[in-house]
Formats: sequence, structure tokens, C-alpha cells
Amino acid sequence: MKIVEQENISSLKDAAEVLKSGGIFVFPTDTVYGIGCGLNQKAIERLYEIKNRPFSQPTAVLMSKKDIPELLKPEYEKYPEGQVTIIADANKYDIAFPEIVLKDEKIGVRVPDDKWLQSLLEISGPIVATSANLAGESTPARYSDINPKLLEQVDLVVKSDIISLHSPSTIYDVKENKILR
Repeated sequence: MKIVEQENISSLKDAAEVLKSGGIFVFPTDTVYGIGCGLNQKAIERLYEIKNRPFSQPTAVLMSKKDIPELLKPEYEKYPEGQVTIIADANKYDIAFPEIVLKDEKIGVRVPDDKWLQSLLEISGPIVATSANLAGESTPARYSDINPKLLEQVDLVVKSDIISLHSPSTIYDVKENKILR
């Protein structure tokens, strides 16, 4: 496992290389610490295995602002930037999502309010992401909160002491018109 400070100029390049190679990385977001990978079936399966997460439990996809369909932009504008995961029909997006991230043909998508992460999404495309904790553990707001057993299984850790929200995003299902969390 390699550790790089987010402020280090190489952090974006290192993260992009890990994503391109099908690797897994831990990274700060505007809400909590995340663990993620690209839209690669094997990487997603490994992500679930690292977290000890049941495959039946869906996870979100982080996307850049430019990748959000016009049809769904009004839904994102109802919430403070970055603080909502919108669940919508996967066919509304111009992306072929791996089946493993879908639940009933729906996908949860979040546009993070974080400049570093937006830059990475622009370079690498969507990232399958969830909180950087083992299943059943509390959500890590700081690097020091992350279980070392999880860290030793990833390819890269992007470290930062700055997380702005310290709580997970709101989850909103468009079709059901319901807040799930």
C-alpha cells in the first residue's frame, strides 16, 4: 500500500493510475473518508470483499458535474452541493454501469463538492465509492478513524486532515420521492 498526501502534486496522478489499473484506493471526500475503484467488475468485487460487504447491498457512484444528465440536474440543485446521493433509473445516464452497482435497475450517484475529487473524476471518469470502513463499523470522518485492516488491503491511500462535513450524504430516491437516509 502506498500513502500520498492529498496536497502532494502527484496525488491525482497516483489515484488516476490506480483507477486505470483496476486498483482500490482510500480517499478523503467532502463528507467522510471513502474507498473506491473504477467501473471495473473485478475491482468492484474486490472492493466489496475488502469491506466484507454483502453483494446485495448497493453502493454509490461518484461522478463529475459534467456527467450528470440534464434531466436529473434539478434534483441535485435541491440540496447543498455534494451532500446528496440521488437514486434514479440507470438508463437515464449515458454510462453502462456494471450490474453489481445496480439495484432494481437503479443507481445511486453523488457529485462531490471537493475540488481534488472533481479533478480526479474529470481525469478518470466515475468512481464506485462507499465509506472507508468494514461492514458494521462506524463511518470514518478522519484518516485516524479508518480500520488498519482495511488500509492494508488497498493499493493507495490519499491522506488529508480536511473533511468538511463529517457525516454521510443524504440519500434521495427520485422515483419514490423519498429520503432514505
